[in-house]
Amino acid sequence: MRKISNELVVILIGFVCLVGVATTLYLSRSTGKYTIKTEFSTYCADTFRVYGHGITFTSKDGKVVVTQGNFEIVLNKK
Repeated sequence: MRKISNELVVILIGFVCLVGVATTLYLSRSTGKYTIKTEFSTYCADTFRVYGHGITFTSKDGKVVVTQGNFEIVLNKK
């Protein structure tokens, strides 16, 4: 009986570690080099281009975004 409980503890610890690694990979994937905050939403992108009074970029989820007006660009430090 004791051997089964030790194996169960090892399996649970392995599962918790696996979930932690998966969460870390998911969260690191969703952040980019820049965080771009607009009036309506917040995006993460690795690059952006400035055109006149606006910017264009491809967000981490694959959307091409063109915005004009008030926005804030924050450099994410790693």
